[in-house]
Amino acid sequence: MGSALLAYCNSSEHRSVCGTPTGQCSELPWLLQEPQFRSGEMVKLYVLAIILGSFFPSHGTDVGPDILMRVNEKAAELICLSQRSVFQNILAAIQIPNFTSGSVLGISLLNIVGIQIKKVDISQLSVDFVPETKSEFTLEADLSIEAKVLLTTLKLKMAVQIGAEVAISKGAKGSPVGTVTACTSVLGQLQLVSPGVLSISLDLLQNHLHRIFNEQLCLKITLVFDLLDVKLEAFSALTAFGPVSQIQYTLTRVPETTTEVVDFGLNVIFYISGEKLDLDLAPISISLPAPSSSSSPLLSLALSENVFVLLYTAIQESGLLNFEITGQTIGVEIELTTAALSVAIPEINELYPDSLAVILKIVVSRSPVFTLEADKLTLHLIPSVDIIVKPPNEDAKSLMVLDFDVLLRVTLQVVHGKLWSSAVLIGDLSFSLQTSAMGSIDVSELQSLIGNTLMDAYLLHLNEALSVELTLPTLLNMDLNEPTIAINPGFVLLSFVLQLPL
Repeated sequence: MGSALLAYCNSSEHRSVCGTPTGQCSELPWLLQEPQFRSGEMVKLYVLAIILGSFFPSHGTDVGPDILMRVNEKAAELICLSQRSVFQNILAAIQIPNFTSGSVLGISLLNIVGIQIKKVDISQLSVDFVPETKSEFTLEADLSIEAKVLLTTLKLKMAVQIGAEVAISKGAKGSPVGTVTACTSVLGQLQLVSPGVLSISLDLLQNHLHRIFNEQLCLKITLVFDLLDVKLEAFSALTAFGPVSQIQYTLTRVPETTTEVVDFGLNVIFYISGEKLDLDLAPISISLPAPSSSSSPLLSLALSENVFVLLYTAIQESGLLNFEITGQTIGVEIELTTAALSVAIPEINELYPDSLAVILKIVVSRSPVFTLEADKLTLHLIPSVDIIVKPPNEDAKSLMVLDFDVLLRVTLQVVHGKLWSSAVLIGDLSFSLQTSAMGSIDVSELQSLIGNTLMDAYLLHLNEALSVELTLPTLLNMDLNEPTIAINPGFVLLSFVLQLPL
């Protein structure tokens, strides 16, 4: 956290703003709330735009990161606009001392007290990228000021311009950090909105305010970016994934900018019951198309095949693909029992002449195989199904264990920053015998008898398991919703048109 934030937390100004006797940084959450927008606002502020994280070369191919994120200038502007309330709250908190314009025989000629910024109207925040690791951010605003002279309240207004450069780096926890490296401010004329004391000359008061604002505006902008750095720590925070898993995104290196986009390289880590899932996957090359000159605020995520291998392996190792089928019927009327199965395998009737209920226990112990081809996602599972009976007053016994191939076509959806999958079966099931309590048997008839029942029930369960939501990486809580999805060999490209929250 920057020195400006530390100084602010310990200042009397912070205590005054927070309304508490303490100066702890934990008392700043109101500064981090989502903005309340106002209309008719006017400001111009240049600030090197903070856009997070680690970059990949935007002009070509990158090897290594699991995810490549690309943000264009319009998206960067929208992200900054989403933090408008932070700028407004910090600028409005500038403390302005009373003003006295000298005296004659010890009597003050002009004494103006209670000078306060009552409102900060921001009408424009724009971003210009500077190649390599910087961006310029433009903000235009009017400061509405009130002051008291004698028994009159003066209503005043002043336009301000602030320009700052922000260097973007990777924080210790893998989240983005923005540091203000240069800053200038330009102040407009002080205007009297409601005349009050008509004989007052504003020149002296304007000089007083210019002196204060020239000292404070850049300090406050530095403080804003320090506060945004705190918010950006959520970028690399652990996020729940399913009942026993978590994920974490980290930047791989310092971001890079061109004149059109800023690019980030990210890695994703999955944890299952607190243990890191490490599959030792080889890096994959991702080549994004050249940036388009779109007027829309675009954020793109290129998810490499490794992301999906980790995703579906985490689902499998969490046990979510396992399933038990009991009490099912074969066809319309026949219950799943030993008597029904003995139609296909007569040896079952020799072991259990009295009909017993059958349990199908499906376990996926092998890692899923995921393939990305042009416009096609496929997931290959090889579950085993243990056919179990439970004789009265005895332990459950395995009749046989079968392996079967499941080839699925996967469809991806993203709703409000959450990615999930659904699947349909490709082709037919194929059983192979793994073990049997009855020796060598022919399972082809059994496949015809229970294959459809097993797969219908299991496919419903698979879709429930695959619908576990993966939280996608985003910037400052921007909502990622309803993207255009392009499937390429080796990666999936999600393209979002960003919108401000309602």
